[in-house]
Parts: sequence; structure tokens; C-alpha cells
Amino acid sequence: MEMLFRLNDKKISEQFRQPVDAKQVPDYYQRILNPMDLNTIAENLKEGKYYDASEVYRDLDQIIINCLDYNYNNFEIIKKAEAFKECIKTEWGNFMKEMQRKMNITDSIIVDVTSDIHERLLAMEEKRRKRKATPANSSMMES
Repeated sequence: MEMLFRLNDKKISEQFRQPVDAKQVPDYYQRILNPMDLNTIAENLKEGKYYDASEVYRDLDQIIINCLDYNYNNFEIIKKAEAFKECIKTEWGNFMKEMQRKMNITDSIIVDVTSDIHERLLAMEEKRRKRKATPANSSMMES
């Protein structure tokens, strides 16, 4: 939970803190089937909806995926999403190190989880590059 507070405190996280407002972005929920934001993740944590830490990371990753999918032709928003993705990676790395210290777990577990995360991020980047190569969508709303 502390990691979410640190992410939430970063200025770059502003557009990712709350669910997208359907009044401001009317087609968002037709185009994005698995919406996610920091507040929803915090609520899911409070309600015990996550089985393990990898599910939290999956939802953090989903925030970025949604942003890139919806805004694939808006360079400024893509830059914000990529900067936020770097914040997530940094905070996640710090979180995993802290968990390793607290739980005295082996480095191999951390490497396995981090490798999986890295593979998902690479796949997401490839998807974004492919979309960039397709004709631009006229909609350029955030998140």
C-alpha cells in the first residue's frame, strides 16, 4: 500500500489516480474493456481482492496499457504514460527489495517476477509500435 501512496504523490500520476470520467471521454468505456486507476487498485487492496503482489502489478501495468491503447496516436500522452511506467518500475523494484528484506526471500524469486514484468512491458511496447504504424485514430483523449 505504501508503494501506491508514493506513486500517487508523484505529479506524473495525476491523470492515473481516478477512473476516467465517462462524461468527459464518452467512448472510453466502449474502447477500454478493463479500466484501471490508482484509486481502484487501492480500493481492491483494502477489500482483499488481490491474491498476491503480481496481481497488483498486473493492474498497475493495465493503467499504462489502457492509456497507450486509447491514446496511441497522441505523442504527449504517450510520453506521460511512459514516464509513469518508469515510476512504476522504480517503485515496484523498491517494493520488491523491501519485501525481500522483510521476508528474507531469495534473489531468484525477485528475478523471476521482474523478468515476467519486463517481458510484459516489452510486449506492450511492441503493440504500441505496431499501432503507431497504422492510420491514426481521430480520438486523442487522456487515459
